[in-house]
Amino acid sequence: MQKSQYVIKIQGTIDMTHPTLEEPTLDELNELLDGDLDAILTPFLEQLPKLINDILLGLETQQAPTIFHAAHTLKSSAANVGGLQLSETSRQIEALAKAGTLDGIAPLAASLDKNATDLKQAISNYVKHQ
Repeated sequence: MQKSQYVIKIQGTIDMTHPTLEEPTLDELNELLDGDLDAILTPFLEQLPKLINDILLGLETQQAPTIFHAAHTLKSSAANVGGLQLSETSRQIEALAKAGTLDGIAPLAASLDKNATDLKQAISNYVKHQ
């Protein structure tokens, strides 16, 4: 019984359908880039804080187009490097901004920093083991 409760608690706090990092994506990129993952990871990691900041600034100033464009870019960029959880959160923000529904964005935007930090750590761990 305790084991079941533990599993339920874990599943309630971690979205198992969207992993932080889908390593096979990086495996494919690594192969395509002949081992030069830095060519794609460095630009992604450099633009990550700006995109998150743009979303937060757009939310603060109630600018749906700003939020939409930053979330759209972040969604695609994160997916390209296997960052599925960050991509999914960005997709949800993008959809709300596109619909002009800014009310639901704040809780999602609040999770972006953690999603990004988790993804950066997962990428770092992946690169260390290559």
